[in-house]
Amino acid sequence: MSAKRQRRQIFVLTPEEKKVAACILCALALGLTIQHYRDAHPRPPSPPTPEEKRATQVAQRATAAKARALRTTAAARATPPPAAFDDDE
Repeated sequence: MSAKRQRRQIFVLTPEEKKVAACILCALALGLTIQHYRDAHPRPPSPPTPEEKRATQVAQRATAAKARALRTTAAARATPPPAAFDDDE
């Protein structure tokens, strides 16, 4: 066994296959980098649209109207009824 044994390679890739593998690895690394960046830097909430502003105003008015109605009914219940006059006496 004086002759050197040549090592047999398991994966033999052509230059084109190496380029494809490199592109796939770069895309994976870029995707992970972008995901990490987006997790660390969340976007601020977008400003409300005119429809959302209008819906908020309507909801606030409805809430205020309900509160006013509850106050008026509570005040009406708290007021004692007028004293009745008896003519029999």
